[in-house]
Amino acid sequence: ITSNLDQINFPFSTPYQENFLENGITTSIIGNSGLSLAPVSKNGLHFLRNWLGVGHININWHSIKELLAIIERRKNLKINLGTLVGHLSLRLLIPGADTRDLTESETEFLARALAKSLDDGAFGISTGFEYSYSEGVNEKEIKEPA
Repeated sequence: ITSNLDQINFPFSTPYQENFLENGITTSIIGNSGLSLAPVSKNGLHFLRNWLGVGHININWHSIKELLAIIERRKNLKINLGTLVGHLSLRLLIPGADTRDLTESETEFLARALAKSLDDGAFGISTGFEYSYSEGVNEKEIKEPA
């Protein structure tokens, strides 16, 4: 079991991958707990850097498709990798929506962004209702896009 920070870092850090292999782990899914490395906006980038401490990673992508292409090109990737799209990461695409209920049009936008992320290669959506950054999120916005 690894922390979310370990999962965020491992595609960019060989030692984490070696630890996984030594424990018989050949596949890992990142983007758990409602946070993912993509899709990412300026607001999302700020959040990732503050909450997950990923300032040392040059985040030069926006979409799941771009993230997976960058990871695929890495020569040191030693295990299989999949990603979920984080619910909060989707919300952060909407300026100011991280702390309030979404409007109907914003919920529709969230559904389209989720569909694009799934088309781009995400395996599903993750939530993190137990974390302070997702307190008070209306479950309706999770159920409607599905």
